[in-house]
Amino acid sequence: MSTNTERRHSPNYQQWREREWQKQGITLNGQPVTWADYQQIRASQQHRCAIQSCAERLDAGAPLDHDHKTGEVRGVLCDRHNKMLAEWLEVELPYLALYLLRGR
Repeated sequence: MSTNTERRHSPNYQQWREREWQKQGITLNGQPVTWADYQQIRASQQHRCAIQSCAERLDAGAPLDHDHKTGEVRGVLCDRHNKMLAEWLEVELPYLALYLLRGR
């Protein structure tokens, strides 16, 4: 039985991931994201989470963060920050904005 790391390096996984990104409309400079693009983004981040204060090393299955309105890639995040960002953008941010606009 293969490990998750071995599966993530298999051509089948890479092709599946590219199809999923295409279904989600994820792009890089307006073009569909490829596995090679993903690897290049991870390498440009020194295989670390795009959140600068995070030192977590990214494996080949780390989430590709993107703008959900435009589909454009922002970077590769660790699982923790990917979940936190989704929670903040979708749930918390509107309430924080209301709080800040309300004043004291």
